[in-house]
Amino acid sequence: MLLQNLTVVAVRVDAKPVVETIENTLSAFQELVGGYIEAIRVFDDDTSVILVCNEEGRLLRLPPNRRIADNHGVAIDVIHGDFVFCAVNANGEFCSLTEKQASRCIALCS
Repeated sequence: MLLQNLTVVAVRVDAKPVVETIENTLSAFQELVGGYIEAIRVFDDDTSVILVCNEEGRLLRLPPNRRIADNHGVAIDVIHGDFVFCAVNANGEFCSLTEKQASRCIALCS
């Protein structure tokens, strides 16, 4: 099977969110977040968008990055360390964000 690159929004500590292209591999996601990954759904009305972060970010005392809020502006959590937004398809596989989804992720973190 040929691996495809993914369009994601990368959110690094103390940096603006940026659209990037990364390899669709576990190692690429782990490298970006600095360890084991955890996937979190962030939008109630678009369940195909997920946030991928370091599952041990808080335990490892990674620096706080962004406060994530729900659709009503209520804080859900603070994500520690670098993270990335991507999409998932109907089979639960990671896939590229659409332009609209990427814009929404950038707005959430700006």
